[in-house]
Amino acid sequence: MTIVTRFQDQNGEYVPLRVGQHDYPQYPNDHDDGFGVRHIQDGHNEVDTDSIASTMILGECIYQSGNDTHYCAYPSINNPLYAVVYTLREDWHSGDGEPVGIITAYPVSTLL
Repeated sequence: MTIVTRFQDQNGEYVPLRVGQHDYPQYPNDHDDGFGVRHIQDGHNEVDTDSIASTMILGECIYQSGNDTHYCAYPSINNPLYAVVYTLREDWHSGDGEPVGIITAYPVSTLL
């Protein structure tokens, strides 16, 4: 899958943002849900690369071992304005030996 750009995380790892794949709304619990640019555009309309970069470097990040993902929120997990979810897991489907990368990125609603 084509890499659009790369971002650096807090550990110095380069995380790709791929073209990715669209969501499959007919299978909402399917493990083949979308990721990358197509998924972000499907659910959140735009890909804000400045916010992705800031969140990955300056945000608070946690690793979720159950699904092998990193969740970063800016400015913090408890008070997020923007969130990025990514994995460093490689997928043989890509054929390039790089991680899957960014799964999704989105502004967090601050509606009360």
